[in-house]
Amino acid sequence: MRGLRFLVSAASVAMIVGAAHAQTAADDDSRPDDIIVTASKQGEQTLQKAPLAIQAFTGEALASKGVKDNGDLVALIPGAAPLEQVGSLLRAYSLRGSGAGGAVGDPLIGYYLDDAPFAIPNIGFAPPVRFLDLDRIEVLRGPQGTLYGQGSMGGTIIYHTRSPNLTQAEAQIDANASTTREAGGLNYGLAGAISVPIVKDTLALRVSGGYDHRAGYVDVYSGGAVGAPRAKDANYINNSDIRATLLWKPSDTFQAQAQIWHFEGQQGYTQSLNSLDPPTITNYGGVKGFEKTNFEIYSLSMQYDLGFATLSSSTSYLEGSTGYLAAVAPDSPLVNRYPSYNFSQETRLTSNGAGPLHWFIGSIYSKAKGTFNFDLNLGGIPFVIGDTITRTKNWAVFGEASYDLFDGKLVPLVGLRYFDDDRRSVNDQTVLGTRAVNPGGAKARITTWRANLSYYPNQDLTIFFNAGTGFRSGIVQSQFQVDALAKDGIISSQGVRPDRLINYELGIKARLAGDDLQVGLNLYSVRYKNLQSGLNTSTLFIPGFATLGNARSNGIDLEVRWKTPVQGLALGFTGNVNDSKFLDVNPLVAAGAPAIRQDGRMLNTAKFNTRVDVDYSHPIGDRLDLTMNASASTGGNRLMNDGYIVPSSTLFAGSIGLRRGDWKLSLFGENLSDSRRPTFVRNSTLFAGPFPRTIGLRLTASVK
Repeated sequence: MRGLRFLVSAASVAMIVGAAHAQTAADDDSRPDDIIVTASKQGEQTLQKAPLAIQAFTGEALASKGVKDNGDLVALIPGAAPLEQVGSLLRAYSLRGSGAGGAVGDPLIGYYLDDAPFAIPNIGFAPPVRFLDLDRIEVLRGPQGTLYGQGSMGGTIIYHTRSPNLTQAEAQIDANASTTREAGGLNYGLAGAISVPIVKDTLALRVSGGYDHRAGYVDVYSGGAVGAPRAKDANYINNSDIRATLLWKPSDTFQAQAQIWHFEGQQGYTQSLNSLDPPTITNYGGVKGFEKTNFEIYSLSMQYDLGFATLSSSTSYLEGSTGYLAAVAPDSPLVNRYPSYNFSQETRLTSNGAGPLHWFIGSIYSKAKGTFNFDLNLGGIPFVIGDTITRTKNWAVFGEASYDLFDGKLVPLVGLRYFDDDRRSVNDQTVLGTRAVNPGGAKARITTWRANLSYYPNQDLTIFFNAGTGFRSGIVQSQFQVDALAKDGIISSQGVRPDRLINYELGIKARLAGDDLQVGLNLYSVRYKNLQSGLNTSTLFIPGFATLGNARSNGIDLEVRWKTPVQGLALGFTGNVNDSKFLDVNPLVAAGAPAIRQDGRMLNTAKFNTRVDVDYSHPIGDRLDLTMNASASTGGNRLMNDGYIVPSSTLFAGSIGLRRGDWKLSLFGENLSDSRRPTFVRNSTLFAGPFPRTIGLRLTASVK
């Protein structure tokens, strides 16, 4: 209750500040450069007016900051941190402490590719999306139980791709080449997009795709790191994708968009190393490791304007497989594979009109399968072989409603979602020649709620108080993992209990000095119940999963963007300060994992993270501009489940370029200080960290 009392006190101060601001600032219309977001599902809103802890980044802004993938994006999000990393593709992330369950188990961060959920039951990896042809990314921090339901306990990230242009043809190109310190060759990439109106104003097609190669820089040894390596520069990475989108708009009241997206990636060995400096992998014997991922997404979205409301339908089918091969000892390969599919159908009715009442109601049905295949061979002897297969059929009905009071100055909102999940699992595993088949299952019937009160004294100030709940279905694991935990004195089960949370939040968004200064402040208090997490066991370092106990996380997010009086110079800052701890801990977990204790820090939750950006643009000739960007991203230290502390680290990046119209040539640098500090640690023996210093050239162009 202390966190709630703190937020109520802060809300009183915020209302006083808002009242004072209302007396001095005049109502203005929304600004031409406002970012429009749709995450609230109540139609389009400016980012300034969205009463959520939400960030939005345009594709152009991401490119100017050198953000190419999820690993880069995390540095822009207050309270976010890398969680689990096998290679460059199999990665999971933490947000405000949510995500501590690891890569196995339903994610605590929801991911959407346009309207298609990237959701795999019992698998928590983020989609390995390359930021090639994105219009914008919307990041919602905190539980989104009523808006996005299962899988969004800690937040939601939505990747909005570019739609076809109905009126004119257009094309984009992006080419780059770079060199990474200690790498055995050049990095290079080529990507492009073309949009063509087939029937002007009615039918258009957009096709985009690309290929990237990143040279390897890690040496691999059969035993210890002595003598000549067995493989040099072995951790190369190849990524490719292609997307085709067809937009049909036969009238002003109806449109449909169909999309096919295929992306795949491959890495030699993995990005989890035995040493970051020098970068080495040891004790592989003759095992040749790899990481592979391959996904296809088919989606169809439709909107029909009924006058009083808009009827929306989103149908999607995701199918793919991802996995890796590593060695737990010389000539002892471990193979993990995750084949999966997910069919989803969401239907929603959203109110139109300028009246004071705004609402939406909807339903969703999903049928999905996720497989965790575990294959461990010890020195030529099959030790463990088998699958943990999770199938789910779930549906939900949901809705939210808000009402404008005092000409829209004060807006209360309430939302509910009812979720019904019929989950079945089969653990079919052979350990040293003995096969066991253990079926299981569970039903979940959960209601989540959200209550929000927003205050808009004028166009330049938004104050909101938000309270909401979230949940995650229980992790399903193999009997072998349960037995490995038991050997360490930790009692768990194949099906781990669901975890829940409740979040209280106060947010303030202000535009000052004629929109030159934008400030966002969020204060939050999260309470976790039955928090799940992965625990490394003493049995070949195999992770198992258990309910740790109850925890809490209090924190502050801050975002500042300032267009300085110096023409062309803009400064940006994002940051988070977080205080988390376990309120009580399962005593059997505490005995087997001493790093987890009452009043101790939550796992993998950074005490702070910050990012500073400096952008500068200045004309230097006829239609020619000089552009520059520099950034410094710092992540605080984090406690891992074996007691190891991932140290605090800072990464520096920058670019300088020339822009003429829609053409731009830039020189860029990543990890300019060549930091070798880890960002992920497992068992104090496996480390993942940033790529070494990388310098390169990038050419981008847009033609209409």
